[in-house]
Amino acid sequence: MRSNSLVVAGAAALALLVAANRAQGGQDESLRRGLYVLGNFRTDTDEKAVANPSIVGFASRIHWKTLEPSEGQYDWTALDKALALVRKTGKALSIHINPGISAPEWVYAKGARSYPVDARGGETKSKAPVPTDPIYLEAWLGMIRAAGEHVAKEPLLSAVKITGMNASTGEYGRLDMGGNAEEGRDLLVSLGCDRSSLQEAHKKIVDAFLESFPSKRLALMMGQNAFLPFDDKTDRPLREILLESTCQQVGPERFIAQNNGLVGGAKWSRYGEARAKASERKWQDFSALLANLKRTTGCDIAYQMGWSAVNDPNKRMGQSDPATNLRDALDKAWNDRPAWYEIYEEDVLSSDAAVQQVLADYAALYASGDKNQN
Repeated sequence: MRSNSLVVAGAAALALLVAANRAQGGQDESLRRGLYVLGNFRTDTDEKAVANPSIVGFASRIHWKTLEPSEGQYDWTALDKALALVRKTGKALSIHINPGISAPEWVYAKGARSYPVDARGGETKSKAPVPTDPIYLEAWLGMIRAAGEHVAKEPLLSAVKITGMNASTGEYGRLDMGGNAEEGRDLLVSLGCDRSSLQEAHKKIVDAFLESFPSKRLALMMGQNAFLPFDDKTDRPLREILLESTCQQVGPERFIAQNNGLVGGAKWSRYGEARAKASERKWQDFSALLANLKRTTGCDIAYQMGWSAVNDPNKRMGQSDPATNLRDALDKAWNDRPAWYEIYEEDVLSSDAAVQQVLADYAALYASGDKNQN
């Protein structure tokens, strides 16, 4: 359990960072703010989506194993394609390299320990490296540094996602341990992964991103269930501790806290009213946590859609038509004046005039200069 003195010390350090940030003029407005098209891990992103006039950037997502199929042997084709796309269209780029189930097999061959991942609600079974394993961490930090050497000086690179404690998604700390999360936690603890070692490993990961991308904004994508199995009633939630420590480590003028899973209706309405309301409350509580972090430190907040609005047979985004669901989701978060919204490619390419109007309306909001951070 964290002592009161440590909490006070952390708050004091953050207060000093806030004062320094404000003295320097607040947020770094070189960041391209607005709507970003969310790239697909499996296929190349359509140039038409990135070129959409309502879009200011491309949120690229790439598997680690795609970039480093053999140890120390890098294939930058996927990343170079993303760079070529933004150079051609004049848009900004954010990059997200995913470890977790995207870790290459050579990492395990070197001796990195793994745990079973129950991905996509049990639809697929896979494995991911234990996030505190030293062999895994050495390999992952090497990947970060190599990526920095390759792309950190690119002027169109607007932001980099901090990754390293992922499983099947980009959500940091969502370890996808299956239906019995306590058993999953116990397994990870038996493999040397507990609250203390997670914090130590996290600091090393953030340090590597800071060193590798010294002039770029760094974003941490987290959700309401991050590290949940590692919390008990006597502890501050680990997600709160890591969000605060990352903001302090990176500096609020560079840090962006990203909230994934933005939907128009109650999260996730397809599971029934009771579960949807309970999940929505948890999401609102997490959103309030991020809003408070922004208010007390001056950092930015960003959002990723929970699903595509036009390709949503299970009504994850809401119970209305696609344009209404998309607008409701964007409206839901606008009070936070997000640095960006990440919109699914299907929505950006939609032939639905009403969907395109929603995108155009929000592009106009950003273009109007309505970026009040308070």
